[in-house]
Amino acid sequence: RMNWSRTRAGRRASLWGRLPLGVKILAPIFLIVLLMSLASAAFFSFQAVDADRVSRAVEGSKVALVVQGALESTNQSRDASSVVDFLRRVNNAYPEVAAICVLEANPADPLGPLVVFAASEPRTNCDPGSPLTPGLGVSGIKSLTRSTSNGLMEETAVAAGTSSTGQSAVVKVLVRRTPLTDLAVPTFNKAAEAGLLLALILTGMVFSILWFSALRPLKRLRTAATAATLAARLSTGTESTSTIRSGDEIDDLSLRFNEMLTAVRDRERELVKSHAQLESLISNAPVIVFSTDREGRLIQLRGTGTDAIPKMLGHDRLEDVQVIEIAGPNPELVTLLRRGLGGQRIHEVVALDRWLEHEAAGPIYMDVILTPCFDGERRITGMTGIAVNVSARVDAA
Repeated sequence: RMNWSRTRAGRRASLWGRLPLGVKILAPIFLIVLLMSLASAAFFSFQAVDADRVSRAVEGSKVALVVQGALESTNQSRDASSVVDFLRRVNNAYPEVAAICVLEANPADPLGPLVVFAASEPRTNCDPGSPLTPGLGVSGIKSLTRSTSNGLMEETAVAAGTSSTGQSAVVKVLVRRTPLTDLAVPTFNKAAEAGLLLALILTGMVFSILWFSALRPLKRLRTAATAATLAARLSTGTESTSTIRSGDEIDDLSLRFNEMLTAVRDRERELVKSHAQLESLISNAPVIVFSTDREGRLIQLRGTGTDAIPKMLGHDRLEDVQVIEIAGPNPELVTLLRRGLGGQRIHEVVALDRWLEHEAAGPIYMDVILTPCFDGERRITGMTGIAVNVSARVDAA
């Protein structure tokens, strides 16, 4: 089971890794804004429902006070028809009021059920057993929301006294609540639509900024890195393999740089190997390769027997040797070296009577190639040269 859980987690991580960077950034932003908008829509819906409840309670209190004042200021008889007729007239003046009731004790049976005078619809009769009227002991104005067979009602109760009998009574008013589907749902839908539009606009703005500031440069960099990797593979002779790709621009760029690093390391190993082979070839061939700085001091010197040249000329380091010193008592070679240091390209064969400390039985013919080096402002920075002993070819000719 643990392995299965790890497998599922790995698949989710792999799927997330394949997503483009823009999706990874924009999707959370869009979801957060959308969820905040939905939460705001729900909040405003509850606010609308609560505002409707308060308005219905206020309307019920207003009607209850009207009936209370009428009962206490006039000599209403205890004739049920006259009381009901009065309540109906009040009810007709307030269309949202579903029922108006007056509850009082029965003089013939004080401990029995309360007498109810009501003006109401058939399915919204006042309930004498309501929690607002436990008997006739009501103080002040009280309201509550309760469910009836005709839907939610806001019930309001207030104490009153009938002046004709002096008995205490309770006035109850039921006001219809606006149905939830007619009040909360439209409010939620409008707020949700506004939130969705806001999420889309904000996500689009973030995407535009992200595209021009990061995603497009990353795309160009990925293309350049892929091309460089392919060129590095071709230069090293590595067989082309299928390229691993990632949807995430940064992950993919990291893969390309890793491939480039591998190719560069392979190329570096090949260059080191080629350099070693070239060093071996030069060291064992009748060739001298050298380079100097702008003042003629040797920087590099390779060839057969060149390791002992600094000591032979009385120097401890190669950098202390002037290239003119290698020419020895050979004025033609000295002239060529001076011309090379002066900026001329040289390719000539010269005859040497003496090479370094060795006397020659006959002339030694050297094929000399000198190439001056320049910087960006065409100033001489040094010289590279190669001298090949071609005496055997000259003698054979």
